[in-house]
Amino acid sequence: MGRDGTLYKIQVNSPAAGHVFAKTGTYDVGDSLNNNIMITGKGLAGYMETAKGEHLAFALYVNMVSVSKDDPEAVQKVAGEALGEIASAAYSAPLGPPASSTNASYDVIIRNGRIIDGSGNPWISGDIAIEGERIAAIGNLGAATAKCTIDASGLLVSPGFIDMLGQSEMALLIDNRSLSKLSQGITTEITGEGASIAPQNDTTLASLAPTLTQYHLTVDWTSLDGYFTRLQKSGTPLNIGTYVGAAQIREAVLGDANRSPSPEELEKMKDMVGEAMQQGAFGISTALIYPPGHYAKTDELVELAKVVGQYGGIYATHMRSEGRSEESAIEEALQRIPLLAPSVLRPAG
Repeated sequence: MGRDGTLYKIQVNSPAAGHVFAKTGTYDVGDSLNNNIMITGKGLAGYMETAKGEHLAFALYVNMVSVSKDDPEAVQKVAGEALGEIASAAYSAPLGPPASSTNASYDVIIRNGRIIDGSGNPWISGDIAIEGERIAAIGNLGAATAKCTIDASGLLVSPGFIDMLGQSEMALLIDNRSLSKLSQGITTEITGEGASIAPQNDTTLASLAPTLTQYHLTVDWTSLDGYFTRLQKSGTPLNIGTYVGAAQIREAVLGDANRSPSPEELEKMKDMVGEAMQQGAFGISTALIYPPGHYAKTDELVELAKVVGQYGGIYATHMRSEGRSEESAIEEALQRIPLLAPSVLRPAG
């Protein structure tokens, strides 16, 4: 497509071949966990002569792409081909009027912001139109109108932040406004470190009794399905996802006993994990520094992780040690990785 460099061998039979004048730059690092190369950034910037003879300036960027380290041309083949595909599409794409020429009306327009799309790309300047609960348009919306206009000059406009270790699952039922999260820009929360909102039974609820009494809160669910039904009725401004806690499973079956489960008890624990995965849990989490999670031996956790692996779930851990025994704690955590999907170890805490 191009006359030299990265695009020299890319899209050679494309109608755009020979009409693209651009340069590229690449940054990559070793991806030790997957034994690959991670392209952290590859950009292409320049101009092309389009099918209509117009000059079109462009800048393209791809990032966080994993490629084989065994193929010296993998970066060019994968990332370069992706960039070339986009450039080829732009060559024959119609250049319509700018968004500012439309006279559309929206509920909200955020104007003049520095927009970050969440993909890792650099920010761009522009406007964002919102209709109902959806983003309706992004660009230069100078001619558009809205019921509410927000001037974001000099400010960044980004997707909501994700709290990867939140603990608001119960608090949302007490005060569903979640002001402490929203005021920080957090719109999504992942919960369930070791303990989780489900499963619940008389044994797990006994330790929660003082808190439930203090806040006049009643637990009327036993499973994740039941909790999400309750949360929907209460309402929440946050997106909520959760792990099933290994400590929660253990407590539901063994209470606070410091012993290994019997074969029958272990099967019951595995059934609970399977039910939670079927009802939307992202995976299983452990908090191995704290009781009762601390009482779980490695073979018990491996058996529970096998169930999670059947559903493509991930394993998140607050390791058994962060001090002198840290290396053995990491080794223990890594024993679960072959049982699950790739790239599943998530340190927590």
